[in-house]
Amino acid sequence: MAIITSIFEFFFIGLYMVFFINYVKNREYLKLINFISASAFGITLEYLSIYIFDNYHYSENFIIQLGNAPNNVPIVIGLCWGMIIVSSMRISDTFGIRKRYRPFMDTLQAMLIDFTMDVTAIRIEGGFWDWGIPQYTEINSSSYFGVPWGNYLGWFLIVLTFSFTIRLNHHLWNDKINTKVIIYNILAPLFSYLPLYLGLEGTKQSYLFLLRSGVNFPWYTFSIVATLHLIALIVVIRAIRSSINIDPDSNTRLAVILQTSFHVFYLTAFIYLGLLSSIPLAGLIAGILFVINLVIHYQLHRLGK
Repeated sequence: MAIITSIFEFFFIGLYMVFFINYVKNREYLKLINFISASAFGITLEYLSIYIFDNYHYSENFIIQLGNAPNNVPIVIGLCWGMIIVSSMRISDTFGIRKRYRPFMDTLQAMLIDFTMDVTAIRIEGGFWDWGIPQYTEINSSSYFGVPWGNYLGWFLIVLTFSFTIRLNHHLWNDKINTKVIIYNILAPLFSYLPLYLGLEGTKQSYLFLLRSGVNFPWYTFSIVATLHLIALIVVIRAIRSSINIDPDSNTRLAVILQTSFHVFYLTAFIYLGLLSSIPLAGLIAGILFVINLVIHYQLHRLGK
């Protein structure tokens, strides 16, 4: 029995329900609509990525899945997408980052989770998912310890574009619920798919162009990923304020619990699987990212006093 997989699945589905109930209890229906939209975006994105591009495949160990192998998508993965996006948005809002720049902080928070998560996830009970490449024990030109650099480029573009899309919703209708808002949220994933596709395809085609021109640059995708993260970091540092924008509330606390839970789960699994001895550098980096996560949340707590 895939015990770790089941623990992950039911814990995060349970946490998703806590998010859902909290929005309903507090009558925050616009946030609920955004939450559902982000989750639907995550599920459909995963399904389309697997069905159309065939880049990776999910384990059959998950209990609640959409579709049949090899095109199966665990529902919990899409729900986690929703929780990661809305929790990152909430923390950025509470910090008081200038509105136009908040998607960049949303994205950096999501990437802290992704760099911690993926290295361990592909090694749990046969892998939560399989990229079809060797599980390298080092960082090389093609992958980050067995996770293709293109995955991190995709994550960056997905969170950035979807965050911009959802936040534009708030700007256009001033946080009011009406028919236009509902339709916009239903269509929001479509607005995010195009930049994602153009970004990934543009990277691929420009790399092929360099090869045809006689330029061999194997670290090309990594360079793009690193550059995008550096730009986002500079933007956030320049946009951050010295005080928070709103008082931390139950949504903020849930956001902190969600992000901390991801780090704790995957770091615990990393150690339990004995990966600390086989890929110690990955463990060190994951530990540093967790500390950064804790510093962000501590600063949030301190400013809220």
